[in-house]
Amino acid sequence: MDPRRLESQPSQKSRSTSKLIAAILSLIWMMAAWGPCFAGQIGQPEADSARRLIPLLLNTRWKELAEEATRVPSDSYSGVISLIKAHAYLALNRNNESCELFASAAWQNYHDRWDEWTKRLLGDHQDNAVAWYLRGDALARLKRWKEAEKAFDEALKIKPGWYLALNARGVVRHAQGDIYGAEEDFEAAIGAKPDFADAYASLGTLNYCTHTADHIKSRFEQAQQHSQDKDKF
Repeated sequence: MDPRRLESQPSQKSRSTSKLIAAILSLIWMMAAWGPCFAGQIGQPEADSARRLIPLLLNTRWKELAEEATRVPSDSYSGVISLIKAHAYLALNRNNESCELFASAAWQNYHDRWDEWTKRLLGDHQDNAVAWYLRGDALARLKRWKEAEKAFDEALKIKPGWYLALNARGVVRHAQGDIYGAEEDFEAAIGAKPDFADAYASLGTLNYCTHTADHIKSRFEQAQQHSQDKDKF
């Protein structure tokens, strides 16, 4: 063989390196192209863990739910489990922990997973108020306000006067500029459960946004009074 041809051909090591680079570039392209499709999917460990929590969730057994959620293995602990636990903490007035989990889910962009999971939950439990409430929550986190409000309406048809759905619908109404409707819902939530801290915080936020300063301090003080957090929020 002509030595000049040998010199012009890439070495075996060079060819292997080129193949490796091509494979890496191909993988990066696939991740970029398919990443949005995978982002909303729920891994099997997380799906299995969430499934075990559903009976407690649908029956609003918040304390048991929060305790059971802490036993979920860390390798399956992500968006859906975080948001289930956040809602349990919200109902239990563990507001700082609830806020941390809600914020973490938003920061890590878990809302697509939550949307998918709540859609499936509602499909299996159309007659359950919690399923409608969580569906409304998922829609609200995607800023689909009108759809979220309708979901909370459905939850309240099944469970009239339910403080969690009233408070959530008030937040959605406020987001749409319905100040009077929001205030009505927050007041109704407080009337239904006078020790529910988040309803006072929601009303205080509404008062702040509408510049009704006389009530702002008292609302947040009431929220702090009912919160179970050692370091008040």
